Amino acid sequence: MKFAFALDRNVVQHLAVTLLSLFEAHRETDLEVFFILVDVPPSDVSRIDALCHQFSNVKAYYQPYTLDEPDRFPISGHISLAAYARVFLADLLPLTWSKVLYLDCDLIVRHSFAEIWHLNLNGFAAAGVKEPGTSRHADLEIPASLPYINSGVLLINLTYWREHKVRDLLLSFIYRHPEKLRFWDQDAINACLNRNMLRLPDCWNVTHSFYLGPYRNLNGIKAKELLKLQRDPAVVHFTGPTKPWMYIMTHPFQETYWELLSRTPFRHVTREKKTIRSFFYRHMRLAHRSTKRSLFLAYSVLAERSWELLASFK
Repeated sequence: MKFAFALDRNVVQHLAVTLLSLFEAHRETDLEVFFILVDVPPSDVSRIDALCHQFSNVKAYYQPYTLDEPDRFPISGHISLAAYARVFLADLLPLTWSKVLYLDCDLIVRHSFAEIWHLNLNGFAAAGVKEPGTSRHADLEIPASLPYINSGVLLINLTYWREHKVRDLLLSFIYRHPEKLRFWDQDAINACLNRNMLRLPDCWNVTHSFYLGPYRNLNGIKAKELLKLQRDPAVVHFTGPTKPWMYIMTHPFQETYWELLSRTPFRHVTREKKTIRSFFYRHMRLAHRSTKRSLFLAYSVLAERSWELLASFK
């Protein structure tokens, strides 16, 4: 299997967690991993390379990269220019690669990607998971019948991208519509490729929304499905500005992040110190999340039972 990551100096620690989880989920599979480096210090590259060399089935490649005309790529919040490296994947990756799994650097991989790696992508640009609770269709002129895809886990058909000059399509949209890029390169990818994207099962990119709600917007999900996703996701994606390395985070896989980190070259990193303010804020968030989740599950179960009861009278 072939994987690609784009990173800057701010995410190297978190990438180490993602990589360790990825490698441990694929111990019996040969992996090739390509790193696109946007202003990453040599010392951090050495740490990542040391982690890769712990696994005999992993081959790592490194490509320093600088975007031309960086001012033309809108960024904000916790996003950096490295996010736009996805646009140039087909040019940067080896021509012998016909497809690749692109992963964000804030993930925990829990199951092998073998199930989706062999998907038939003929005629499709990429495959990904529908972004829950987000509607960008009107702004990006995406037909309502098509999903808006989260780009944090993308199975990309590199052959399609090269033959259809996808890089030029994406750059044209970014340059012409910077005001529309609320979610940066993800918006451009969806705007340009929405008719040529396959939807993957939700388990392959379980974002923060699946734990925080509002659950009524989660792609029509039912209680049993939600519980399975929350307890056994194939990929956990820490989306949004609140991350597991922050004390106020209340994500159920927060401790998994720290356990994995303790087995990487970044094991020396200590947790964020708590304050009285952050302590109360964290526990208020936890109570709010738990209440909202419990209400949804109760409502969902009652609704399902009601439909079953009505059906029994027919």
